[in-house]
Amino acid sequence: MLSTSRLIHAIAGANRSAIPDGDEGASNQNHGTLFMTSHRILHVDDEADIREIAVMCLELEPSFEVRGASSGAQALEIAGEWVPILSSSTL
Repeated sequence: MLSTSRLIHAIAGANRSAIPDGDEGASNQNHGTLFMTSHRILHVDDEADIREIAVMCLELEPSFEVRGASSGAQALEIAGEWVPILSSSTL
């Protein structure tokens, strides 16, 4: 099982590898913003406290957009509209 911190590092590392050499922190000349790719993560857990903590931890990585769902049905509804690249859940 992959811990949340290892998951964050794995995805963040993939994000950094998408930046061309020498461009770390470079501004986007068209928009004046930092070059950053966001990763959408949907965390599903029926325990509200656990779900909230997991979402808060994942949001510590600036390149993550995170949403939480309390059930499989809610997760499917969110995923149909928002399209995450990763979904995590408890068993």
